[in-house]
Amino acid sequence: MSTLHWITVPLALSAYLLAPFGSVASVQDTAQSRCINATHRGFVGTSTAIDRRVRACMRHLHAGASLDAFAACVLEGHDSVLETKRAKAAKACKAVLDFEPKDPHTALGAAATESSRLIDAIFGPEPALAMLAGRGDRRAARCQIATTRAAQRCRKTIESEFAHCASAGLNDRSGTAGTLPGFDSASNLARCFKDTARITQNCGNSLRRIIDRACKTSSLQVLIPGCFSEDPDSLQACLQRNGRCAACRGLASADALDIACDEFDDGQLNSSCTEPGCDPLNAAECLLPYPSSFFQVAADSMTGLRLAVPPHGLPTVIGPALDPAPLNMLDGYSPATAILMHFSSEVSLERSNASRLLPPGCCGQPPGPPWIDTRSSGSRSLAPDSPTLLLDTVTGEPVLHFASLDARAAGNPNRQALILHPEIQLTPGRRYIVAVRGLRDPNAQPVAPEEYFRVLRDREPTTIPAVELRRSRMEEAIFDRLSALGIDRSELILAFDFVVRSKSQLTQRLLTMRDVGFNYLEDVEGDPSRVNFQVEEVLDHDCNAPGQVIWRELHGEFETPLFLDTPISNDGVQFLNTDSAGLPLQNGLTHARYSIALPCLALEPNSPPAVPFLVGHGLFDSGRIIVESIQPAVGPFFSQPGRRWNLIGGATDWRSFTGADLGWLATDVIGVGSNQLNNLPGVSDRASQSILNALILARMMKRGLFNRDPMFRTPTGNPIFPGPDHELLYFGFSLGGGFGTVVTALSPDFERAMFDMPATTFPCGFQRSLPFALFDPLLISIGIRDPIQTLLGINLIDELGIVSLAGSLAPYVTRDRLPGAGPAPSVLMRTAWLDKHVPDDCQFALARTLGLPNLEGSVVRELPGVPDLAGPLDSALVTVDSGSFDLFNPSHQSLIPPLENLPSNPICDPHITVGVFPSEASLLQMEEFLRPGGSIQNFCDGICDAATPIEISSVPCTPIN
Repeated sequence: MSTLHWITVPLALSAYLLAPFGSVASVQDTAQSRCINATHRGFVGTSTAIDRRVRACMRHLHAGASLDAFAACVLEGHDSVLETKRAKAAKACKAVLDFEPKDPHTALGAAATESSRLIDAIFGPEPALAMLAGRGDRRAARCQIATTRAAQRCRKTIESEFAHCASAGLNDRSGTAGTLPGFDSASNLARCFKDTARITQNCGNSLRRIIDRACKTSSLQVLIPGCFSEDPDSLQACLQRNGRCAACRGLASADALDIACDEFDDGQLNSSCTEPGCDPLNAAECLLPYPSSFFQVAADSMTGLRLAVPPHGLPTVIGPALDPAPLNMLDGYSPATAILMHFSSEVSLERSNASRLLPPGCCGQPPGPPWIDTRSSGSRSLAPDSPTLLLDTVTGEPVLHFASLDARAAGNPNRQALILHPEIQLTPGRRYIVAVRGLRDPNAQPVAPEEYFRVLRDREPTTIPAVELRRSRMEEAIFDRLSALGIDRSELILAFDFVVRSKSQLTQRLLTMRDVGFNYLEDVEGDPSRVNFQVEEVLDHDCNAPGQVIWRELHGEFETPLFLDTPISNDGVQFLNTDSAGLPLQNGLTHARYSIALPCLALEPNSPPAVPFLVGHGLFDSGRIIVESIQPAVGPFFSQPGRRWNLIGGATDWRSFTGADLGWLATDVIGVGSNQLNNLPGVSDRASQSILNALILARMMKRGLFNRDPMFRTPTGNPIFPGPDHELLYFGFSLGGGFGTVVTALSPDFERAMFDMPATTFPCGFQRSLPFALFDPLLISIGIRDPIQTLLGINLIDELGIVSLAGSLAPYVTRDRLPGAGPAPSVLMRTAWLDKHVPDDCQFALARTLGLPNLEGSVVRELPGVPDLAGPLDSALVTVDSGSFDLFNPSHQSLIPPLENLPSNPICDPHITVGVFPSEASLLQMEEFLRPGGSIQNFCDGICDAATPIEISSVPCTPIN
């Protein structure tokens, strides 16, 4: 909790992340230009060589070769060409590039991939079978070869013209080569995507002449099934569109360019340049809209489904391609997902009267405090005429949510996503429908649906396979269902559905680990001679010193079952050890760190038994740091006359998220310059091990197992821990508050729990949180700079991590308890108004999921789904104002957290002011709740708005001097 730690960690992390990257050079030096030009030449050469090989293999197939021989022929050419071209390009790449293109390995791989996809686009999902129509028929074979070559020639021309333009810009040291400046960024390269006379000729008139000359047949749809064409005009348009699309996609991937390939291929944003296996409903990105049942297929699972995310739907990165295999084992989407979509015209949420976070004073709200419908969305999304609907198909009821536009894509409507944020976790195993209607643009004009959704909505037939495959599912599962709920299909501009992961898959991993861990601990407890921990360091304090409430601090290791393939270490990445069913399998024993602080009150004769409580540390802290912070945080208050600190604080580490893990996260999980994101499951796996460690430590404290070492006894020999008949508490701050929801959902040992400023799931506040904003340079360095792909990446992190990361088991803390978890604990959840680490709306969503009421006296009121109740209460949400900011003071506006997905200014962060340096009222509330038989009461002077001394932080912060 120390101030110094919260200041130095972000600064150190920023320095660490920014150190490898210099500023972009004014122009590329000769070595860099040589590498980029060589990569582009290799790209064009790869396409040309593979194209030539494919046509040769087609001739073999037409001459009688088997399908297997055809496949082997293509694969052999693909691999040998890539090996040769990559080696040649790599020789020229000795420099570290200030900007893309990517390394030759990745860039040339994109060229090879698009060569293959072009064949799929021409001949359909089974190209070899389609080519058999040309076997034994010379005219038919000639048509297939000629049209293939024509489309390939169109693509190659675009690639060659791009490479020539890029070379001219890169080699221009004066910045005056024609109308092109010297190139110093990827955006400069993007200017080379323009039509030239050669492109117009080879993708237009020349292509048509080839068709007229070679395809004198009425069987075009049979011979070229991917184009669904029976006339030369349609076939020409299809081949031109596919050639242009393949060139654009390949070069955009190789150079990480922000290019609207769907518009480049035929001048329209109409999903005609979607990749195979991509959802046609949104042209902007393969996986949009997200999440969607389009990427869910039948499977033997609890939901009857599993994800089927195509590799090319994942964000494009530098280095190894991202692997969808871990995602495709999931039986649904995260219950905390953000919902992403895109429209071809700009959207104004205000003009649309959509549910959104409302700025102060905008819509008739009271000037506050208490704040009502200020910086929150109210209940607009539940109204029958809400333009955005998120519907539970079991109940037919709408789900509370708000909409936002990606502020990081402002001014770039082609890449600006519309985001729906559920304000309560979705129910596992349920199917939800997203329906959008009545959106308006900034000029109050209606936003039109994209073409493929419109033809489905209006029942217009097409010859496009991806659209027709979508039709039957859309009719039954979406349009008919919405109609039954009274929603007019003619008003819709987008609609889709998805299924949430099953409760079993969300909980079974940790339940299995917990049960094995508790069985292990029963064996330890049953052997009085066994001590499964070591004391490594003992620090005694003078309890007669003014303000001292902690007598002894102890640090060491304790034994715990290991479920990772190796013990946790930052030398590499650890993953869960699993059985054939994918469940965690114990892999022996390991050791975890613990820190424990014993109270001075334990030394007093006849003092009541001390109460143990597990403490959860914040992001990039450690168990030791938070235990060492107990004395400075509570000593001045609890050493006053009449106050008594009689708690035993114990903590372990949330590995993956301690200060010691910063470098590991940067280099081994995200990557520096070349991505390591395929290691992402290791973050969640280490967190799962840490959760088990916390459960084991808590039970050791509850059962008094530490009393087996004399260091945990008073000088007179009395044991410190009171034993299993006494209660155990939980206190977690920030990340520790979020992880606390997981620990208390699983454990039967906690009677009461405090979650202070708790962290929540990634999609809600990732881009608005101060610490995570520091990772932007790393993401850029590995090629994730596109705003939509960044949003998708955050959601995919949540998909892989939700089983063990903060907030995942929140629905089972206060109700619907998990097997073996026992009665629900009482919960005090406290939030800081205008929190810059964890946005308030994310914390309110967690409170709804926990089913908490709002204690009267909170600085916010009338939150939908969170009833306002007077104390004393067993469980409640409390929101406290730091008093640092005036929402209506113009000089404060740049310092107040933005409502958009942008990071805050770090000055006077209430997460620190309120959380680390609490007011007297907050400490009184904590004292009352944590005492035996305690309750939640309001100790503020009315509203907790920092208006009186008792409500003001012990170290207040004034933003403007």
